[in-house]
Amino acid sequence: MVTVPDNHILIGLAVALGTGLLIGVEREQRKGEDAAHVVAGVRTFALISLTGAVCTLLGTALIAVGAGTRGTGWCAALAATA
Repeated sequence: MVTVPDNHILIGLAVALGTGLLIGVEREQRKGEDAAHVVAGVRTFALISLTGAVCTLLGTALIAVGAGTRGTGWCAALAATA
């Protein structure tokens, strides 16, 4: 099983959160120009990007655990049925 140091995980989550915050801030600034078309802001983009990063980490961990016990064929079968 491949192990990743904890600081790499935290750095990845911080980068995802920072990216979401930057996109949200840009959207909030643009809201003044045309408030009718802006749906999400700083909090929404930050939560969405952080959720995506956590899901990616969980998916990677689950694939690594499954590959050690069942092989990699189950991943392809799961993707084909989704």
